[in-house]
Amino acid sequence: MMVSLDNNLRFLANYKYKIKSNVTSDPLHSFKKLSQVVTDIEDDAKNNFNSICNTTMVGFVQDTSSKGSMKDHQITCFYAEVDP
Repeated sequence: MMVSLDNNLRFLANYKYKIKSNVTSDPLHSFKKLSQVVTDIEDDAKNNFNSICNTTMVGFVQDTSSKGSMKDHQITCFYAEVDP
């Protein structure tokens, strides 16, 4: 998700997802298995992951009017949820 505001702030984050239990119950210790299921094929993504489209993962905010190197930019994090 990318949202750009008139005040030169840009919010970037990926929508949240969970790995299906048929893939692995312990994703932090199953890197080899995950590398086999994470492909660029849309059908594989549908079979191996559940999308959670009302929440994002942690993203970051950019001030697009700032100039200079990355070390000159203040980093701000955010996440988003749909308000029920």
